[in-house]
Amino acid sequence: MDLEEKKKRVGWHQINGKLVWDADYSHLKINEAYDLVIYGNEAYTTQCEKSHYILVDFTGSFINADFVKKIKEGAKKGEHMNIRTATLGLTGVQLILAKGVTKFAGLSHKTKFFKSDEREAALKWLFS
Repeated sequence: MDLEEKKKRVGWHQINGKLVWDADYSHLKINEAYDLVIYGNEAYTTQCEKSHYILVDFTGSFINADFVKKIKEGAKKGEHMNIRTATLGLTGVQLILAKGVTKFAGLSHKTKFFKSDEREAALKWLFS
């Protein structure tokens, strides 16, 4: 994946007047997703200077424990400024793994999981 594609998939956006880290890992193979999360972590941690929301889409992608670990590393650095996180598209074992990591990290009070077609509901929850 080239740099322009990475910039389209992960980055800061203003949505409804709110600052949102919007990360789209949907429909990627694990090596593509892993490469993108490394790029995203660098961009997120070097530019994370204000309170913000996080919206992440994993629809149709396979994630494993190493991938979750990388995401957790990046999120940890900006966690004190993160207001809420909405996650889209995880199902089955992946959803169970993500919920476990979220609970273990003490973030379950500000994280919610949504089905892949619930982007608008996720945004509404983020800003409520």
